[in-house]
Amino acid sequence: MRILGLLNSNVHGGPANLPREELFPSAMQAPLGKAIGEPVEVTARAIWPTPALPAAVAKWMDEVNPELVVFPIGSFWFLYESTPVRMERRLGGPGHWINRRAQRIAATPWLAHNSAFQWSRKRTQRAVGGDAWFEPEDVVAVAKEVIRTILRYECSYLVVMGPGGGAKWAANDAARERLARRQELVDDALARFCADLKVEYWDRNRKKVELPASGASSLQGDDLHLDVEGHRRTANRYFDFSRGMVERALEHARPVAGNRA
Repeated sequence: MRILGLLNSNVHGGPANLPREELFPSAMQAPLGKAIGEPVEVTARAIWPTPALPAAVAKWMDEVNPELVVFPIGSFWFLYESTPVRMERRLGGPGHWINRRAQRIAATPWLAHNSAFQWSRKRTQRAVGGDAWFEPEDVVAVAKEVIRTILRYECSYLVVMGPGGGAKWAANDAARERLARRQELVDDALARFCADLKVEYWDRNRKKVELPASGASSLQGDDLHLDVEGHRRTANRYFDFSRGMVERALEHARPVAGNRA
């Protein structure tokens, strides 16, 4: 069983550069293989919803030839409001320099992975505000093209996970309501699209009812990426859910193989 996960930068371990075997995609391979009685190979790619993404996904589909594709819609893409992104858009060239400088600092653990930096960043966001990297309609447009791309590979079973978790980045009640509206726009649009194409889609309501509670996060010092314990918890939390996806993918593959016989 070959699985392609279109995920986020946690698949690289984040700034801490964690060992590959401790990351949740790798940690889930052996238990899933044991559960279904055949080897499981998980290929995880960190994605960013630019117009170039569908072509990259097509390349990975050709390389991996997956029987299951898991495509979570990243809430960070359009719900995390970054002050450096706002400054770049409003100040042009100087803002671009500030944004690049801020990203380098955020990726340097000894500078960014401490409570003082986190406190300063949150205070700046409250005072200056921020802009998301992408607008909801841009995320929807790219996600639709990715879904269409994957569906051209009829032997692959696709599961799309709607966005969630953006409320943790809200500075106040007004921001929480704004982020909730943005999440609903993306979630509702993709739920309708996937229903029309008969693609398995987990919207915010289904996830709330059927997925196990996430519990307390265990993050690196940047307050964004999972640490070793966070990867272990994620692997444990999503094991039963992932096993279900694998079993549905196997059921999907049988009639496809039968039609080709």
